Amino acid sequence: SRIEQRMSISPTATAARLFAVVVLYRTIPADSKAFQSLQEALRHLPPGHLHLKTLLYDNSPEGCDPGSLPEGVRYEAAGQNAGLATAYNRALSIAQKEKYTWLLILDQDTTLPTDYLSRICKLALDIESNKTIAAIVPRMLDAGRSVAPVFIRFWGVSYVPSDFAGISRREIHATNSATLFRVGALKQIGGFSPYFWLDYVDAYVFRQFHLHGMKVYAARDIQVEHELSLLHAGQLKADRFRNVLQAESAFWDLYGGHIQGMAFTGRLLGRIWRQWKRGHDLAILQLTWNELKRRISQSKTRRISEWMREMELRMQSFDG
Repeated sequence: SRIEQRMSISPTATAARLFAVVVLYRTIPADSKAFQSLQEALRHLPPGHLHLKTLLYDNSPEGCDPGSLPEGVRYEAAGQNAGLATAYNRALSIAQKEKYTWLLILDQDTTLPTDYLSRICKLALDIESNKTIAAIVPRMLDAGRSVAPVFIRFWGVSYVPSDFAGISRREIHATNSATLFRVGALKQIGGFSPYFWLDYVDAYVFRQFHLHGMKVYAARDIQVEHELSLLHAGQLKADRFRNVLQAESAFWDLYGGHIQGMAFTGRLLGRIWRQWKRGHDLAILQLTWNELKRRISQSKTRRISEWMREMELRMQSFDG
């Protein structure tokens, strides 16, 4: 049965304190759907309801000229593709230092509805005093198709029903983009993992919330459009697809049970069939086949060890 808990309205402040980060990659702020829709949503919010600052974190190797930026918006260039986790942790550090309660994460291709801030701010104030709630997640849509949030089950995931609202006893995962995170909750779990630097960065954080006994609030009436590249394997380049497979495999090895691990291996076999049938790039098909063989032929301990070593080498190359 669905478990829903309605929150009483007892705001602790007249304005929500929210720090937002928009992660850019080879896109200027003027062309970012996320940044432009955030600014539009801000214009539709009455004064006094929100204290907002925004960080534009640019992962483009060459950076960009951000142009004239609105008040309260700062731009930082990483000078390399440092990944999502680095950008998120940078924003978390600023939000923590400047005593913001909430951290809003946005990838550049997310389009917020104009009423997003008014709705999310009301929820943030309503639940601010309930420290067990670590995040507020909207319904995420890709071309009208619901992609998040999801319930985590022993065999994999299932979509949260569209009429569900509130918190659940079940473990809930969502996408990072358009999620409102409690800064204190992120601090408690140690922030975002540099190992899941690009893919499955969201799965890691929501699993840590669950392991720490924290809850996620599903906001039924907030719907956000986002182009989720993982749903379009045919559009991914081979290097990116390889990282997706590595991160997905490592996540289930580290945090999934025996049945979940076996279920993932079975899903790989199904993907190979679908990729072949749909005529995907042979390089993508070969990577999926290689990952399936690796999961069959190697022990879980060896797979985790090899993945961690590769991720550590990547971190060292950026530190250098």
